Amino acid sequence: MVGPQVTLEKISRLETRSSAMDIDLIGIAKNNNERSAAVAFMSYNTMENLLKPDFFYTPKDTIKTMMSTVISATLPKTTNTKLTKPVNFTLRHIREFDPSGSLFCVYWNISEWIVDGCSVLKNHTTSSYTVCSCDHLSTFALIMQTSRRQSEVQNISSEH
Repeated sequence: MVGPQVTLEKISRLETRSSAMDIDLIGIAKNNNERSAAVAFMSYNTMENLLKPDFFYTPKDTIKTMMSTVISATLPKTTNTKLTKPVNFTLRHIREFDPSGSLFCVYWNISEWIVDGCSVLKNHTTSSYTVCSCDHLSTFALIMQTSRRQSEVQNISSEH
C-alpha cells in the first residue's frame, strides 16, 4: 500500500513462491483523490484443477497445458483502478517447457481463458519462467499450446 507521504519512485514488486508482479502503485495513487492505493496479489496452487487449460478456446485442435499457477491481482479500496502502466507478471513454469509450443498469457473472463490485453514479453522467456504484460488486473495464468502428434490425431479419429 502507498499513501500521500510515500516518496518511492520505482515500480513496486510483489512476490509469491511461484510468481512476481511489477506494478506502478505510485502512478495509480497519484490518479486517486485519496492519493493512496493498495494492491492484493495471490497465487493459487491447485486452481488449475478448476480453471482448466481446456477452457482456453482456440481454432486449432491442439493440446493446451497449464504452465503456471493461477494468480490474481486486484486494487481493493482504490477508487480509480485504471493502470498508468502495464503490469508485468513473472510466472514460473510448473511443467517442462516445450520450445515448439506457443505460450499465451491469459486471464479468466467468466467462463473461459482469454488473451485480450495480455501478451508474452518476447525475450523474457526462459525454460523456467515467462514474463507477461497486461493492461488490467484480473485472474491470470500461462498456457502452452502444442500441436497434437500425428499418432494422437489418428488415435482420436479411430475412436469416433
